[in-house]
This record gives sequence, C-alpha cells and structure tokens, in this order.
Amino acid sequence: MTTIGVNSDDTATGVVKTLVLPGSMEAIAGDLLWKMNDVRQFELSASNTSFSIRNGSLCSADGTTLIAYPGARGETYEVPQGVKTIGSHAFYGASVQSVILPEGVQRIEANAFDSCHDLSDISFPASLESIGPSAFSGTELKGFSLNEGLVTIGREAFEAYDDLVIDELRIPDSVESIGNEAFGWVGAGNRATITSRAIEIGSGLKELGTSAFGQLDYDAFSVSADNQFFKAEGPYLLSKDGKVLYACAPTAGPELYIPDGVETIPYEALYNVSNLTDVRLPQSLLRMNSTAFDSLLEGSLTLHCPPDSEALLLARSTEYRVVVEDDQPAE
Repeated sequence: MTTIGVNSDDTATGVVKTLVLPGSMEAIAGDLLWKMNDVRQFELSASNTSFSIRNGSLCSADGTTLIAYPGARGETYEVPQGVKTIGSHAFYGASVQSVILPEGVQRIEANAFDSCHDLSDISFPASLESIGPSAFSGTELKGFSLNEGLVTIGREAFEAYDDLVIDELRIPDSVESIGNEAFGWVGAGNRATITSRAIEIGSGLKELGTSAFGQLDYDAFSVSADNQFFKAEGPYLLSKDGKVLYACAPTAGPELYIPDGVETIPYEALYNVSNLTDVRLPQSLLRMNSTAFDSLLEGSLTLHCPPDSEALLLARSTEYRVVVEDDQPAE
C-alpha cells in the first residue's frame, strides 16, 4: 500500500479514533483529511519513513508540512516549530477553538481550516506569506490581525456563515493580491460588523477580486497615499485614476452618486449596498456589468442617467427603472 484514501460517498466519518499508518504508506489522499475529522490520534509504524508525528499532528518526514491534525483532539493547539506549510484540509472540520502558528510558517493552503466552526482565535506570524482559497471558510474568527509580510489572500479565504464582529480590518502594506469574495459572508442577511467602521488598505495592493469584501458592514475605505493602484473617495474604492469603481460601503445608500470620471462599474461592485433605491450615473460611464447591483432590486431600483449618454444606453439594457437627468421616465 502506498496511498490511503476514501471515496467521496464514504459515510464512515466519526468511526476511526486512531489512524495507524503502516510502513508502506507514502501518501494520503486529500479526501481522507476531511472525512476523518473525528480522529483522536495518529500512529506510525516504526518502518514508515514518509511521515512524522509532531505534537500529535501528522507531518511530512522532515516536519516542514503539517498534513493533518487529529480533529477531535481538543480546544487549543500550538503548531510545532519547524512547520512551514499548513497543508490543504489539514484542520478541516476540527473541534479546535484556538491555534497558535509559530514563526516560520509561510503558507496556509486551501481549505486548511475550512469548517472549523469553533475556531475563534488564531495568531498570524510575521513569516506568513500566503493564505490559500477557503483557508478559514466557515470559522468563527474574530479580532484577527493580518501580519506585515503577508502577500496573497486567496478567494473566499475568510468566508463565514454567521454574524460576526471584527474590531478592525487592515490590509498590510505587503499584501499584493486579494481573491474573489476573500472576506465574503454568506447566508440570508449575514454580515460581519467592523467596529472601526473602515477598511484600511495598505500601499502594496495591486489586485482585488470580485466582491472581495463581501457583506462586511462598514462605512468607508482608507487607502494609503503610497498605493499606486487604488484610492478611496468617500464610501467608494476606486482605481487610482478614478476610472474603475471596485466597491462601495454597504451603508452608503439609499441613494448613490457615482463619482464623475468613473468609466467602469464591474461585476457586483455595488451588490452589497443596503436599502439601495436610486443610483445616479455619470456622463463618463462607458461600461457597467449587468450584475453590478443586487438582482433582488429589480423593480425597486432607479438608475438616473444623463441624456444622450452611454450610461443611459447601459441602464436601458438592465431590468431596472431608468430616468433621464431631467427626471422624466426614459422611453
């Protein structure tokens, strides 16, 4: 035997309490890691040279990758020294409440802490460089601080399913890329409230995914003056040249005045604005994604447009009510 795994339709979750790895085993299929989150301990055959057990977790032989945590082990866990990578699905569904990551950890891979519904506290070391897709999806994290040195935040990295309160959200200067819905909250009416009421963006951000800040509840953006790609203007997050509107604070409604100079409103840019009734589009608008707004607003949202403008043509291609600048219904 060189690989162990389970089929996707396996229903044995919760049966295995001790997982023994024989000497012939060289790899563990990824689906096993999220099927066996009731494991209490790992054991290795003395002849196994492919893995090691460190502080109760299954690791690579050299200890640099934490492959799997025994999900039913306990409430608090300190990742062992020497670990550089928290592997994909390593803590999936674990009943852990607090995790301490030591200096030296550089990567948290996709789904590493996915569905850890009790996880509310984690420390990010200065050495951490990347947080993978859905790494903390479905957790109860709150009050976390992103470290200077972090470079990438993957899609849906901090997607959660309950109403949370976060003291502040500051994107460090070192962060260059944030994926789609990285800070998205899903579920009917669910939002995460930011106590500081502002999202702070550092100097290094270059790429921002669709609906990256999801249903966070905040009033404004604050962007470093040294950032070469983005700027803040009131409740809006814009490209540095003011031509692209990336996001808007959800509390900016019910009436929005899109800044002059905006040429592009992309997919879901205004999706999360609460109680939105009226949007006034500028003469400069050239492109607007048909799903820039919440589709549930059809029939209740009015788009106000300058006459004889591209904005008017774009608005007429949607299902929303359209009014020209003199407040007469567009034909």
